[in-house]
Amino acid sequence: MYQKLIGASSPGLFVILVDQSGSMTERYGTSSKAEFAALAVNRTIYEIIASCRKGEKVSDRCHITVIGYGEKTELVVGGRPSQIENPPHGTVSVMRKVSDGAGGLLDVEMKLGVWVQAKAGNGTPMDQAFNLAADLVEAWTRDNPDNFPPIVINISDGEPNDAAATRSAAQRLASHGTSDGRVLIYNCHIGAGGGRDQAARQRQQPARFERAAAIRDFERDSRSLAAPSRECRARSATRRARPDGERLPRGADQAARLRLGLHETLSPCRLL
Repeated sequence: MYQKLIGASSPGLFVILVDQSGSMTERYGTSSKAEFAALAVNRTIYEIIASCRKGEKVSDRCHITVIGYGEKTELVVGGRPSQIENPPHGTVSVMRKVSDGAGGLLDVEMKLGVWVQAKAGNGTPMDQAFNLAADLVEAWTRDNPDNFPPIVINISDGEPNDAAATRSAAQRLASHGTSDGRVLIYNCHIGAGGGRDQAARQRQQPARFERAAAIRDFERDSRSLAAPSRECRARSATRRARPDGERLPRGADQAARLRLGLHETLSPCRLL
């Protein structure tokens, strides 16, 4: 289970679901939740393409799909790395931490491609996004039955329109897989903060917090949906990438790296 390498001859599939509902207009730190989510998605796409780059050439070692859900549920990005390496919305300057060579970190400016723009409106049809992802994954696994299973990442503030339908759709997605294991699903939850500010919001918007409580079972269940075994996670943490540079790290390693990268981008939000 979860032993295959992701490479040009056995490509992987990365599916990112991004919440673009009205609640994502809320402030989060120095930006809105929508801007924060878009940054996380763009960083992830950047890292995947960078992992596929060898010199000036980009090798098609995977497929990348981004599904936005809010006013509409639609494909925002889709294709192989060589097909999407040029971001459609230009670049922005962001700060990135790099090693200073002496055990510390330095903030340096970098140009980050913009594949996904911040967008927010309407409700949260998360069930539609999971069902669309399930359709794509089902077709992909049919064509690639022995590859490393697809990796699905859902970025949201965690309040779907219909928690029961969303749970059902997520379970349908999790039922798919390849001979190497079932689909890996990660939920990246952008929280609303804590302390007295959250208590004040709860008094002002009791209905919203009751709805949030109603989906706790979904969030709890999503932690275990298609998650790799403890042994697989332990192997992933210690296994090294192939030195020849011809393939991405083993699929489980790549999933762990993406999860860690998202955790660094989304911190202090909750990564389930």
